[in-house]
Amino acid sequence: MNRPRYESLGEARTALEERLSSGLVDRAFEAVEEAAEELVSEYELEGEVDINEVTKWLQVSFCESGVMFVEEGIWEDEDHARGIIEDIENEPVGNAQMLVGAQIGRGRDMMLVSGAMLQRQYSFDG
Repeated sequence: MNRPRYESLGEARTALEERLSSGLVDRAFEAVEEAAEELVSEYELEGEVDINEVTKWLQVSFCESGVMFVEEGIWEDEDHARGIIEDIENEPVGNAQMLVGAQIGRGRDMMLVSGAMLQRQYSFDG
């Protein structure tokens, strides 16, 4: 599987809207925005990261995954995508954590989020 890599949110959104309805993409973006806010709060990064940057790159990550899943036949129809969006709505922090990994190199804010996640994981493992 080849995961596409988009350099802008507009490019990513357009690619996903070519495969899913714009209403479903809107819902996904809203869910990811809320998940980003909860993630930043969970790791106490308010004031340290730009929430708009974190949200943007998590939305790009969702689009990259979504395009790949549609092209690979994993999401056979919009019901599969809808189920993933519902998962994000129901478990925002855990799902946002998964989206972070693909975006770690997207700048200071994403590196800080990833670092906070790793620091917590290793402090609990210690």
